[in-house]
Amino acid sequence: MRFIRKHLNIIIIITVFIIISMVIILKSMLVKASSIEETLNSEIEIAEEQESKEKTEEKKEESITKYVKVDIKGEVNKPGVYTLEEKSRVVDVINKSGGLTKKADTSTVNLAKIVTDEMVIIIYSKEEIENLKKESSSNNKIPSCLCPIIENDANIKENEPKDETNEEEKINLNTASIEKLKEVPGLGQTKAEAIIKYRQEYGFKQIEDLLNIDGIGNTTYEKIKNYFTLS
Repeated sequence: MRFIRKHLNIIIIITVFIIISMVIILKSMLVKASSIEETLNSEIEIAEEQESKEKTEEKKEESITKYVKVDIKGEVNKPGVYTLEEKSRVVDVINKSGGLTKKADTSTVNLAKIVTDEMVIIIYSKEEIENLKKESSSNNKIPSCLCPIIENDANIKENEPKDETNEEEKINLNTASIEKLKEVPGLGQTKAEAIIKYRQEYGFKQIEDLLNIDGIGNTTYEKIKNYFTLS
């Protein structure tokens, strides 16, 4: 007790010093924690803003309706040239042309095929199909044309790819121009330029490399992947 009484002032000073030091340390920790929280919030806001911008851009691009002109001939009630929305199918053209006649035979036509601009669709009659089968009995193939000039783009072709875009129609990621890239639904000027920039820096070794490009997430990738090839 005598020791404590003798050195009371020193003990008080040391205690006060310790308390002040702890307060300073706590304040410093709170300031750092606040700074970290602000940084995290800022990064989250930037990420959310970027995601919102991408979604807005995708919606704008998707909202722009594109059209194609298709020529349909043969056994439909109203043959002619029709304008349809992009991604329409052969069956939609048939419906727009007044439907099939009673003589029509669609056994050689892919009704689910997506139409393209300047496409020619020929709906053969049952008699024409029978005659063609007889003429082709040796190899059991139906010619894609009834004349030497017009090709029936709607015919089912041997070994035709099952995805929506035929291999010969796909766009080469390593050679396509920016205008060609912009033809792909879901790709605008910004994403097309990003693809060109990535190609110049790294080159595309696989279609999945598209996911390495800013602005192309999983949703966009799934929409556009079947439009591309590397060969």
